[in-house]
Amino acid sequence: MSITVRSPHSGVPVTVRTEDVGRALRDESGRVFYVVAKSEGEGHYGSRVRGGSEADEARSAGWDAGEALPAVAEGGEGGVVHDARGVQRRSGVGVWVVVLVVVAGLAAGGWWLWRSGVLAGGEAEPVGDVPAAEVSP
Repeated sequence: MSITVRSPHSGVPVTVRTEDVGRALRDESGRVFYVVAKSEGEGHYGSRVRGGSEADEARSAGWDAGEALPAVAEGGEGGVVHDARGVQRRSGVGVWVVVLVVVAGLAAGGWWLWRSGVLAGGEAEPVGDVPAAEVSP
């Protein structure tokens, strides 16, 4: 699930994961901030310090109430939200295909060794026309 808070540095909306509450994050300019639960217990805000501060909470409440945002955030009000959730991981289907191909190769190799008699303890059958060894009397 996602949470959208404003960067305490620029006021630009930033989307973060709920797992990132209390962790160090970066805004659109690369500046570090933290997502902290509000003191009322309802909602979150962006803070410059890990434990949160009254000044950052008051600034966030003012921005939410309609106070003027910094000039950087004015351009970002039209729905452009910085996504700080990171790169989405792939499903891992490619890894499973590679594992399946390797296992199939090992199984085919084992089957070939078993059919040729190497694993059964016998000698391998000669391939092609090999002349029989001459035995002297």
